[in-house]
Amino acid sequence: MAFVKFFKFDTDGFQVQHDDANDQLQLLSLSLVPALAGDSVINLGGGRATNGADGTAATDLVTKQQLDAVAAGVDPKEAVRAATAAALPANTSAGSGVGKTLTADANGALTVDGVVVAIGDRILVKDESVGTDVDHGIYVVTATGDAGNPFILTRSDDYNGDPAGEVSKGSFTFVLEGTQENTGWMLITDDPITVDTTALEFSQFQGLPNFTWGAGLLATGNTIATELDTAADAQGAGTAGGSSGLEFDAAGDAGQLRLAVNPTGGLERTGTGAAAKLNGTTLESVAAGLSVKGLPSLFEIAGVAVGATVTAPNLDTLTDGSNADALHVHAGADEAQRVETVYTSDGVGLTKGDPVYVSANDVVTEADAANNNCRKYVGIAKASVGAAASIDVISAGVLTGVAVAGAPAGGSLVYLAAGGGLTTVIPSNSGDHRFVIGKMKNATDIHVEPQYLGKIA
Repeated sequence: MAFVKFFKFDTDGFQVQHDDANDQLQLLSLSLVPALAGDSVINLGGGRATNGADGTAATDLVTKQQLDAVAAGVDPKEAVRAATAAALPANTSAGSGVGKTLTADANGALTVDGVVVAIGDRILVKDESVGTDVDHGIYVVTATGDAGNPFILTRSDDYNGDPAGEVSKGSFTFVLEGTQENTGWMLITDDPITVDTTALEFSQFQGLPNFTWGAGLLATGNTIATELDTAADAQGAGTAGGSSGLEFDAAGDAGQLRLAVNPTGGLERTGTGAAAKLNGTTLESVAAGLSVKGLPSLFEIAGVAVGATVTAPNLDTLTDGSNADALHVHAGADEAQRVETVYTSDGVGLTKGDPVYVSANDVVTEADAANNNCRKYVGIAKASVGAAASIDVISAGVLTGVAVAGAPAGGSLVYLAAGGGLTTVIPSNSGDHRFVIGKMKNATDIHVEPQYLGKIA
């Protein structure tokens, strides 16, 4: 088959055949129509077709960059102006795929991640709740919304599922503005994907990740720092136990974390760490811990240092039962009450301070100096009772608030009275028993010290 060659006109107007290796042919368009059975063929003779656009239709030729993207498992999409960082305001979806819209349920201007959008802006929607995440994808703003109108977003032409496979795992886009500026987001949902039926999930693959910071960490823009509680007082509980006790030694990047020291709090920083701040005279720190230094020569009593030798006056001050030194006295105390708690009153009634005797098994009755029952005396009633009830009986020690006839003075002896009760007058009738119950501390408090003196003939 012969080759058909092109001709051109020379400067004299004669036709000249093209045969120069450097000749070029420029056509506005070229169409090949099969003349016979079979297809038309363009033979490049080992050359390359260059400067082609990416194919878009199903029958278009593709470029190397499209093949490289598919081979890498990614599908680049035109960048978006902003991406959602939270769910969009409440909206209603309409349609599916081509022409799909999201229309706000209320009027108002749309702001996405701090960006006030304009008509024509591309927006990545990726933070809707489960169930509405089928709405995820790239949208174009077709109405921004205002006080009298809702915003409307429409699926972009390159992310509406036409042609099939346009929305696939690995497709990605970059964000140009907002707090997520300069980040890249990739669709990680597995293929096959049906737009507006399959839930779509995007993950950040480029730029600062969208971390959720835990307790104690603070992110301000691209700066991450330790967050310290500097406002709580020492007793404030707080979420981390109150005042942090920590500080940075300098502001900015040069700052280093260290212990914050209260100069009057008894702590200090040392070359090897925090330590107790010692005054050098009374406390010392050894391997076993803190101890008092220089005992007894540097020991203080009531703020006054004692001598190198423990003297009798010093020892008296520490151990004396007097009230001479309120800081170090071990004052004497009244003898503790001895209380018997196994008794029950006989039901006739007892008054606080009444001497009692055992009248039956575990039962006590008021004693009487004119009756031999006083020989069974066990103590005095600790409280008044008016019926059969458990009662505490004091056999020794001090009982306060006791009524004794005659308002006795402190030191007066108190006797068991004829007919029962207490008296400061010793019984004198024939047949009476003389029974000392105790002595008065004052007009109402009795120190119980029982002593039987005998019976009057």
